[in-house]
Amino acid sequence: MSINFKKHTSLFTVICMFFTMVLVLSPISTVSAANTTYYVDSVAGNDSNNGTSTSTPWKTLSKVNATAFGAGDKILFKYNSTWTGQLKVTSSGASGNPITIGSYGGTSSKPIIAGSATGTELLSDPGFENATSGWSVNSPFSINTAAANARTGTKSLKLVAAGGWANTYPTSAVSVNTNTTYTFSAYIKGSGTVMLRVYDSAWSTVLSSQNFTATSSWTQVSVSVASGANTSLNPLFTDSTGGGGTIYIDDASFLGSTEAPVLLDNVSYVTVDGLEVTNDAASEGFRSGIKITSNSGSGTKYGITIKNNNIHNIKGYSTSTDGKQYFNAGIFMKPNTHFDGVTIDNNYIHDSSVMGFYDNAPAGSRMYNVLIQNNTVENTSAHGINIQNGEAPLIQYNRVINAGVNAVDSVAVDGIYPIATNNATMQYNYVEGTKRVLYDGYPWDFDFEMGGTNVFQYNYSRNNEGGFILYVTQSLTPAPTLIARYNISQNDGTNPDYYQGYFSLGKEVPIYFYNNVFYQSPANSTGFLMGWSGFADADKKGDFKNNVFYTSSTTTAYTTYAGTNRPFSNNSFYGHTPTNPGSNYITADPKFVNAGSGGTDINSVSGYKLQASSPLINAGLSIASNGGKDYWGGTLYNGTADIGAHEYGAASSSTTIPQSQMTATATSQQGGYEASKAIDGNNATFWHNQWSPATTLPQSITLNLGGSYNVTKLRYLPRQDGNPNGNITNYTIYVSTNGTTFTQVASGTWPDGWDFTEKSVTITGTGVSYVRLTATAGYGGAYAGAAEINIERQ
Repeated sequence: MSINFKKHTSLFTVICMFFTMVLVLSPISTVSAANTTYYVDSVAGNDSNNGTSTSTPWKTLSKVNATAFGAGDKILFKYNSTWTGQLKVTSSGASGNPITIGSYGGTSSKPIIAGSATGTELLSDPGFENATSGWSVNSPFSINTAAANARTGTKSLKLVAAGGWANTYPTSAVSVNTNTTYTFSAYIKGSGTVMLRVYDSAWSTVLSSQNFTATSSWTQVSVSVASGANTSLNPLFTDSTGGGGTIYIDDASFLGSTEAPVLLDNVSYVTVDGLEVTNDAASEGFRSGIKITSNSGSGTKYGITIKNNNIHNIKGYSTSTDGKQYFNAGIFMKPNTHFDGVTIDNNYIHDSSVMGFYDNAPAGSRMYNVLIQNNTVENTSAHGINIQNGEAPLIQYNRVINAGVNAVDSVAVDGIYPIATNNATMQYNYVEGTKRVLYDGYPWDFDFEMGGTNVFQYNYSRNNEGGFILYVTQSLTPAPTLIARYNISQNDGTNPDYYQGYFSLGKEVPIYFYNNVFYQSPANSTGFLMGWSGFADADKKGDFKNNVFYTSSTTTAYTTYAGTNRPFSNNSFYGHTPTNPGSNYITADPKFVNAGSGGTDINSVSGYKLQASSPLINAGLSIASNGGKDYWGGTLYNGTADIGAHEYGAASSSTTIPQSQMTATATSQQGGYEASKAIDGNNATFWHNQWSPATTLPQSITLNLGGSYNVTKLRYLPRQDGNPNGNITNYTIYVSTNGTTFTQVASGTWPDGWDFTEKSVTITGTGVSYVRLTATAGYGGAYAGAAEINIERQ
């Protein structure tokens, strides 16, 4: 647009006109002051409010999306409220002063951000009252002006098919987002057949098409299409049959699904804390829960924290046959530049068709200082937790349960794994029930192109179909070091087949396996196949020392151990007759405390400790750079190394503060269910707030630690009698040095009260003498309780 001013127009007039145009033509947005708290209420809010108090909240996502926020701002959504669409954050905070997306005003139900299956309307021509612009309205096309033939208003598009016609909607391609699902729809009536078809941006490939027969009544018809790598699409009405007829078309639209209900778009220093996020639909599409992305060339993005969110029913692509599953996840990162400082903490991601967490970092983009901890991923169609192009990520205290259980046509599903990542540490994780769809089904995986030293340690896996670990091609120079140590596997390998082993070994570099326990019960005694059947023995590389192989399998092929590139030394074999067991092996009963008794969390496997009479004590090889402790925190070594995950008699490096030195008080307690029952070491007793007469939440239990400590973790065990009432679902944790002034150090949610497993929360505090756990919501309404609470220290 250009403006010609007359010579005599004053400078003042020009300036005034210019700024008037800016005000008229520029989109209106609100700019906030920094360190301000804003409130959003979907029921009682009003976008005309200032939003800065609970009595004057905003109402819509549109208002939030149109506001530019500053460092330290908080945008809080009201409990028990729901918004449909997308919350899009485009403002950055500052180091130590992030922008926080959170909640307020309740405890019972997190604020819900729900994606829409129809999503954002890109194009629309309701009634075609003004539809001539942008349409090729030429013979045999015309605008029908008879109200009787219009669905709404007074006009519709009349298409007279005489041997075949085609009409684009609109005349030029529609700009779209890559890897997003779109729906092209319209209402039709009349006689004849119309095809709705969508082409790629170059008109070279039909991406979606379907024929529809018009009737005497208005009927909505539609096709869905995945944009893939296209940045524009071409929707088209066509008669592909040449059958003739007159069809009226009305209310046409081209809609994009909500790719993610919460989108952090090219930002730094943003925290998303305590939302419920869902993105459901009738069929799969490119859908995530929370998405974090960056623009190529925009520089490193810093300080992203996603914590305490309930993310579920994400109907994204699960299939890996065409790679679509790698473009969505419960928490999905799509970095086109580097990210530095990413924390994914205490989220519950469940009942979805997508991965739990995934970052699709392309080559050249790296993920620095990534911490993924305390998350539960349950009932997915795809992988549990997958980090790509990471630098020294730490993945710990996560639970992945039933990954792949909803899979339809995925090729491979695994629990936790890094890919193209350097120096990754995966520890204290629990993976159960991973499904073997066609391949894989493993709890752990060293995937392509690992670099540096990568370790799986102190993990527990149980009842995974594929086996213990997968190892994929490693071709980097220098070669990586891959280590699996002090892990416990119970009844993994429930669904092997001829081309997959319990240890799916590669051929480039060995994995160093030492001091692991591999246990299979009689009901699941398929043994331990080394590598992939059909590969030459020289291709299968692994180094095995101080491990326990405990199985009743009599399948010779599955109990063949040492080979040309598989040195075995000082391992224990029990319950079967091993073939090629290597050197210095032991076949006597290992004398576990109670083998096979592992439960459903990492703290339930004490049955794999050694008894005093065990022949595995002092029977192992000492290994340098061994991590310094056994599975239970015992210091290595007590004399010569033991075989298995337990170093018998080692000085405990346990970080758990003894309950015997603690005292406990509570804001409320029922007679017989006093606070002291939460620190008595007896899982059968528990603290419970008063129910007769009834009290309300919140309620707190405070532990006097009996000393001053640098605390690191709180462990919470719900009541164990099978009744969920009082099992805490929403919590806040405080610490104090003096018992008077308390500082909040954590808050979040645990799965619903029917989950009776132990929960853990990372907490930090120096010189702490008191820890307070406050229940803000619990199963059964106004109930709170705990069977046991333990505090860990440095």
